[in-house]
Amino acid sequence: MKHSKTGLFLMELIVGILFFALAGALCVQLFVKANTMNEESVCKDQGMRIAANIVEVYKNDKTNDLVNEGIVYFDDFGQAVDKKDATYEADIKKNGDAITVQVVHDEEVIYTLDYYNYQQRKWQIER
Repeated sequence: MKHSKTGLFLMELIVGILFFALAGALCVQLFVKANTMNEESVCKDQGMRIAANIVEVYKNDKTNDLVNEGIVYFDDFGQAVDKKDATYEADIKKNGDAITVQVVHDEEVIYTLDYYNYQQRKWQIER
């Protein structure tokens, strides 16, 4: 009796295809996760830049309209825009010489920056 090797070859082929399909599925999941992490990182980086720019404007010119208490809207490039064109919102709160900036994206706070303006004391040496 002669046995056919076709059945064994078919099983090896199916196992090989299954292995490569699982490996491909894992690679796709890794690429999707990496893309998601990249988007979150870009979003947080832009939020940090917006908050830092607002604080710098506040440090240089406390009367500037950009640093009035309230919400200021920004686009993807960090430019101040109207609410309808906004991607980011910066909620600015002042307390004396301190300012707090919270940057919001998709209704989630992505970055908060507190700035305190300390006055330097002049020390007098008694003689």
